[in-house]
Amino acid sequence: MALVLLIFFYTFKPTVIQGIKAMTMKQINVFTLTKCLMVCLLLQTNFTQAEIPEPDNLFYGSISLDSLLLTSTDTHVTIVVKNNGEEIASYRLGDNPIIENRYVLNILIDSLNARTEKIARIGDTLTLHYHSGSLVSKVGEMVIEEQGVATEFNISLLSSDLHEEDDLTANDSDGDGIPDEVELANGLNPFDASDALLDSDGDGIDNLSEFLAGTDIQKDEQPPLVIAPGTLVVSATGLYTPINLGVSAAFDQKDGELTPLPDGNGFYAPGKYTVTWTSSDAEGNQGIDTQILMVNPLVNFYANKLVAEGERVNVTVELNGYAAKYPVTIPFVVTGTAEANGIDYTLIESQIEIDSGLVGSTELLVVDDMISGENIESIIFTMGTPINAVVGNKNTFVASITEENIVPRVKLVVEQDNQKTNIVVIGMGNINVTAVVEDPNIQDTHSYDWSLSDSNLVDVDGDTLNSILAVDSTALTAGIYKISLLVTDSEGNNTNVEHYIELLQEAPLLTDVDSDGDGVADNIEGFHDSDGDGIAQYMDAIAQIHLMRANSQVSNAYIMETEIGLQISLNEVSLNVGNSSPSISMAELQTVFPNLQEESRVFNGGIFDFRVSGISESGASIKIIIPQLAAIPDEATYTKLHIEDLSWHQFVEDNKNILYSAPGAIGFCPASNDSSYVEGLVAGYWCVMLEIEDGGVNDADGKANKTVVDPGGVQSPIVTEAPPPTPPTPEPSIPIESSKSSSGGSFDFGLLFLLALFFTCNRRILFRSKVVI
Repeated sequence: MALVLLIFFYTFKPTVIQGIKAMTMKQINVFTLTKCLMVCLLLQTNFTQAEIPEPDNLFYGSISLDSLLLTSTDTHVTIVVKNNGEEIASYRLGDNPIIENRYVLNILIDSLNARTEKIARIGDTLTLHYHSGSLVSKVGEMVIEEQGVATEFNISLLSSDLHEEDDLTANDSDGDGIPDEVELANGLNPFDASDALLDSDGDGIDNLSEFLAGTDIQKDEQPPLVIAPGTLVVSATGLYTPINLGVSAAFDQKDGELTPLPDGNGFYAPGKYTVTWTSSDAEGNQGIDTQILMVNPLVNFYANKLVAEGERVNVTVELNGYAAKYPVTIPFVVTGTAEANGIDYTLIESQIEIDSGLVGSTELLVVDDMISGENIESIIFTMGTPINAVVGNKNTFVASITEENIVPRVKLVVEQDNQKTNIVVIGMGNINVTAVVEDPNIQDTHSYDWSLSDSNLVDVDGDTLNSILAVDSTALTAGIYKISLLVTDSEGNNTNVEHYIELLQEAPLLTDVDSDGDGVADNIEGFHDSDGDGIAQYMDAIAQIHLMRANSQVSNAYIMETEIGLQISLNEVSLNVGNSSPSISMAELQTVFPNLQEESRVFNGGIFDFRVSGISESGASIKIIIPQLAAIPDEATYTKLHIEDLSWHQFVEDNKNILYSAPGAIGFCPASNDSSYVEGLVAGYWCVMLEIEDGGVNDADGKANKTVVDPGGVQSPIVTEAPPPTPPTPEPSIPIESSKSSSGGSFDFGLLFLLALFFTCNRRILFRSKVVI
């Protein structure tokens, strides 16, 4: 056996293997062969592991630590060889006394079979490791280039080279800042410092920077660079304004140019926003940048007023949303036929300032000059250019001074359990309805007639003629009740006001759910109706009295709007339907009115039952904007329901009643002065605006009582069903066998011949035509 080994080792040419750290390497020669043979004789049993004997490799040498030679007594030291992280050979000092103060490693080589556990092959890169207890150090790397080679590796280490086994940062053979274990795990070369500056995953960050940042070297984890547009200041055009936010950009080192997208739906109410722009790369990494958007609100004067001499008048403006920046300053100039400086009126301020919220005002004192027989005099306020707001459609306010007695203005306020509300509950105390009278003629007295109210509303306070109607809630059943009051002043002028209340059997059980999406829990908001629109507080996200949601399922779109200062509210039918919205369906109408048989009428955009009160002058025309639930169809009409006789009538147009439409967008409509509104109903448009005269032909209550009532909607044309067409007389079918007859046969063959001729002549048309049928 020794002779065989001698011939074997003498035959194979020694090879120098590169890459050994801090050690001397000497190729074995003929003169040292005897020593190697002795080692091989000790390990000869290992040569039998390959099915076909293959010459293996030997690595051996001495070990020095801090220049001190280790001996066979240092049995705590082990040298380990690994192939792709797997241990394939090892030797502990002192295990074989014959080897004395050296280590020897037998590397099994197999080039013929499929890869076998713990057997290396030519081309494999092996790593050599020093182990002493929990201290380890990687001491070299070797590439198997040939078989049958015995190589001496004398290992020389310093204590500073050793580290705890689980300390991955301690061993960095090439000094590039990336530990060897990390390099090996990511396919890098632990003896090549240049790969630390490479970008293995192509994300624009080099490998070293990724390791130091704790990101994956082999996976793109770098988000795209997003550049949002700069700060944008725009003017509102309605309750919600469509805004082009500007040009943005996004770039990813690996994926190139990307398209960032902003949050939101593109429509913005007045206010200040931080718009977030986002872009994602192919790996799902998300980059963001932000943009400041400021939408300045529209500001409008309240409705004109007829005023008396000696009256104090509030000149009021209101924003259509919260300002992006306060204070809001609204300058104005005053003109008109009345004289200033205390002659006809006194005014101190020349501007109105809003420090917070939506409403601001200044006081106008109309002087009683004790001169009789004067004509009506006007005081005209004209809005200048606001600061932090934009002029709306109502940019003037006219106070008309008259010496005639003015009809009193009346508002009904409902309370129960000291809570202002239009939704009351049986057993929670009396329902108190108070008439609040505003009469410019301070010398007038007033009388009150509640008799036109529902007969069940019995006054229990002992005085049926005073300004308060007190009703015992326990004497009623749940439902909708109508309150009607006629107020007459001492000069014989009277005002009739109507109001509806909803009486519940019991208070709803509210939780911490936010039903209206306004950010306040239901059990905090409560079920009362503080703004007087007939919608419970927990279902009503809108505080402004001139606004109301047309779609109760959406909190930030489909907003009905009338003029600032007026009150829009649910009407009798929509209250009975009970869906917290003026929008009702034909089926819901038929539930309230079983005798209404109009199944052929289609209102895809919705039927809207509402009332607008608080109009300053009887007989005035007001505007109401209604976002449609579906686009206006072809040949549509606006159709109104008369509750008294359950009949339908088309909207009548004249100089005080006008029907408009605007394109808008789904759920969003521009302000009433927007140039996009045109007269009539235009197919495909999403917005309808009604101009209705109080007491006119389109006012459902038929009274000039400073209140407009309108149940109606955009109706599709009624399609009258035509009688079914008479089916044509079917041609007799010809059995296949009939082709054998002379007449039938000649016809069939002639037809086939013509078809074949047509196909042959026109195949280019049939196969090359680009027209899709």
